[in-house]
Amino acid sequence: MGISLINEGNAAILVDMLIKTKTDFQLYASNYTMKVVLDGDVTKFIRSKQSNRVFAAFRKLEVDVKKANVKEMDVEDVRYFQHDFKQPLYVERVCNIDLKSCYNNILHREGIISDETHKYISNLSKAERLAAVGMLAARKEIFTFKRGVVQSVEEERSENSRFFFFAVQKTFEMMNELKAICGKDYLFTWVDGIYFLPRPGLREKCQEYLKKIKFPYSAEYLDEFEVKFLSDHINVSFKKEGCKKVFNLPMPDNAFKKAIHLALVNNTKKKTK
Repeated sequence: MGISLINEGNAAILVDMLIKTKTDFQLYASNYTMKVVLDGDVTKFIRSKQSNRVFAAFRKLEVDVKKANVKEMDVEDVRYFQHDFKQPLYVERVCNIDLKSCYNNILHREGIISDETHKYISNLSKAERLAAVGMLAARKEIFTFKRGVVQSVEEERSENSRFFFFAVQKTFEMMNELKAICGKDYLFTWVDGIYFLPRPGLREKCQEYLKKIKFPYSAEYLDEFEVKFLSDHINVSFKKEGCKKVFNLPMPDNAFKKAIHLALVNNTKKKTK
């Protein structure tokens, strides 16, 4: 069985070629990788390479969650962002509060991971922390093609996903508490960060809540906050320390999803001809 590693940008090209040539193959797409299985040969596409520290952290998480238990959650109910935007908006300055090492801290506070695991993950960079905890929600979709046409689609989700979604839900609950405090000055929530108008005393009220529940956070002011309504999403941008940052609500599909969607679209077109 041959294995090769090539850039994810070639994924759509390969899948499209196999469909057009009416080839039998299987397409596996997960959070971090994608692979095409053709006549026993495997071609892997790596979305992003992770450090050894990330995999070490994930192994520690795996050991800990096996000893814990949380209820299963409906993925459709999990919320990562929220907003009340109804029209374009421009504000010179807004306030932002972010929860620090959020998922890691929630899993520790809830007794799901050990002090040792929590400390190890806390010493990673933000990107490494997110990658390690995100691995709990590993998900794989398997597309089987016959003569270039999709015959079946299967989904496999890690049994540890519920711990990741539990952390997401707890985060959203805290964000909703902050949203209630902000009232009419609330703008939007993105994962573990909330954005609101800087009414005098409001930042302090939000901080009082987080201090009361003893959750670490950071707070800062952002400039040139702008909301634009585009054809297929809402564009939110602002400047942080002079650098522009942009959010798209909802976020566009990643390259792997585009490759899969391309295959499905082509398949649908074939069936309707």
